[in-house]
Amino acid sequence: MSTLKDSFKAVQTTYEFSLDQMKMLIALDLGVASDKVTVDYVIEEVGADPMDRYRGTDKVTKIRVIVK
Repeated sequence: MSTLKDSFKAVQTTYEFSLDQMKMLIALDLGVASDKVTVDYVIEEVGADPMDRYRGTDKVTKIRVIVK
């Protein structure tokens, strides 16, 4: 019997937000109305081979927020 397995337990919490909810959270954090906020998700290729032998994976690398 493993004493580590008996004394520890794995804990994970996952939160999932829609794009509109994310926009509202950002607006709330900035202290502005959500209709004044535009949120763009910047997708870039990451993990590509430097010699261009294989393509990387497209991932959201930045969130661009514009307040009008």
